[in-house]
Amino acid sequence: MSFRSVDSNNYYYLKFSGRYDGGFIIMGKQPDGGTGSFGYITNQGWSANTWYRIKLVAQGSSLKAYVNDVLKISVNDTTYTSGTTDFVTGFYMP
Repeated sequence: MSFRSVDSNNYYYLKFSGRYDGGFIIMGKQPDGGTGSFGYITNQGWSANTWYRIKLVAQGSSLKAYVNDVLKISVNDTTYTSGTTDFVTGFYMP
């Protein structure tokens, strides 16, 4: 998921995977085509055939990611203050 996307090279992202490191969540930003992670949470213990409620809150400089209403990542950053939100699926390998 990308959010506050200015263009295809400038945005924040929130990524999830169940394949590596016991399942992970990453929040970061892609400035001018580069990358920079804010938080990398491993061993999420995702289970097959289970629904998860994912919530992303971006208010001012505060960026927060929740899973089932439990705060997982919280950062402050002012690089992008507005933009679009996009969902992307595919294969990701850290």
